[in-house]
Amino acid sequence: MQAPLDTERLLLRPFTAADVDNLYHLHNDPEVMRFLNGGTHTPREVIERDTIPRFLCYGFWAASEKSTGAFLGWFAFHPTDGGDPRDVELGYRLHKAAWGKGYATEGARSLISRGFTEWGVRRVWAQTMAVNTRSRRVMEKAGLAYVRTFHEEFDDPLPGTEHGEVEYALIKADWEQQQTASSHPRTQSRPTVHPSSMRPECAPHPPTWRDGDRVCCQLVWKPRSKGTQRSHDMRQSTMKTSTAAVETSGRGRTTSGYRKLAAEGSFRDECLPLNDLPQA
Repeated sequence: MQAPLDTERLLLRPFTAADVDNLYHLHNDPEVMRFLNGGTHTPREVIERDTIPRFLCYGFWAASEKSTGAFLGWFAFHPTDGGDPRDVELGYRLHKAAWGKGYATEGARSLISRGFTEWGVRRVWAQTMAVNTRSRRVMEKAGLAYVRTFHEEFDDPLPGTEHGEVEYALIKADWEQQQTASSHPRTQSRPTVHPSSMRPECAPHPPTWRDGDRVCCQLVWKPRSKGTQRSHDMRQSTMKTSTAAVETSGRGRTTSGYRKLAAEGSFRDECLPLNDLPQA
């Protein structure tokens, strides 16, 4: 049996058969289930027959508030069936009364830390609907970075399905860098490093990735005129301009600002020393 885990404000414990009522009420809150089943009713017998047996397995924790003992919801941290045990999925579901208090981020960070330092995890990932901004924010605050948007077919799609699903992920090496940065405040202004698979049309900021001691940016504008030389300050300005163009373009659409930049120059990859990368 997995051991309970403590965070500053939470107790994460293994589930028991006595948690049927807790799960029944949580899984029948329309707001909690909005992006999962549209808020439809889940019968108690389904909780007893399907949910509880699955949650009694390794990788699910019931979350309660230390100060009151109140059941807040649950966290999941486990590999997929038949998948690499070092590649784990992060999940969380909390009562609406617990939203906005940082509990989801606190529990997620604790599990991620244990995973990387004690359980041999190499990669943590999570998925949600693209329109589920609350869940996406928790992933970002827990240290995960956007990886991709993908689409799935559903017999009875929920509102917002047309925008797709999103995946976020964090590898151990990047998590270790985050811990180093948090202990050295002067390094926190360095750019966030995102997976190289991140595309500019899917993200509001130019994607960057490490190449040794350099950072490569996928959205750097260069003028067509060979005689035109751009200073570091001008390069910083054009990167911000190109970013704004992508921010307002929407998925797969091109703005007039972006078209103007494309007509006068070109976008290409560029790698710069880490300390020289233009800052937002």
